[in-house]
Amino acid sequence: TVFSGEDDIVWTETRVPFGQQQKLCLSDGTVLYLNSGSRVTCPSSFGKKGPREIFVSGEIFAEVMHDPGRPFIINSGDVNVKVLGTKFNLKAYENSECVELFLMEGAVNFEIKDGQGTGEIQLKPGNAVQYDRKTGKAEKTCFQNNDFRTFKDGGAIHFFNITLRDISY
Repeated sequence: TVFSGEDDIVWTETRVPFGQQQKLCLSDGTVLYLNSGSRVTCPSSFGKKGPREIFVSGEIFAEVMHDPGRPFIINSGDVNVKVLGTKFNLKAYENSECVELFLMEGAVNFEIKDGQGTGEIQLKPGNAVQYDRKTGKAEKTCFQNNDFRTFKDGGAIHFFNITLRDISY
């Protein structure tokens, strides 16, 4: 799906059917791996100034191109992820109560936007955050980078402190 926004920016929406995966290369060199049932909306090209911003529903593994002058912002409903250049796995399906982020390289800020304001959690490699949309609680934990495999690395499935309901999505 393609549509135009402000300043003649052309936005593209990519949807991945259930049971499939897709690789998406963005204009700045960032590579996104989209898991089954995911949707990404992004501009066909990023401007030379300001943040690089996309919208995600679902699960992605991102290899964000480093650009210290222009942060990369992923919007996913009630959470944002701000990065400069890094590798991480974000799982934020619209119909799931749990949002998860596993950071492999670099650093990110995980922002939670709720009705009472915005909270921010800073992550470094080996950190993970789980945010419960129902209760509004977020928990930062650690994991072993060497032991963690994403969906793009052979389809392995890993569950860490997640409800059976969210596993079914």
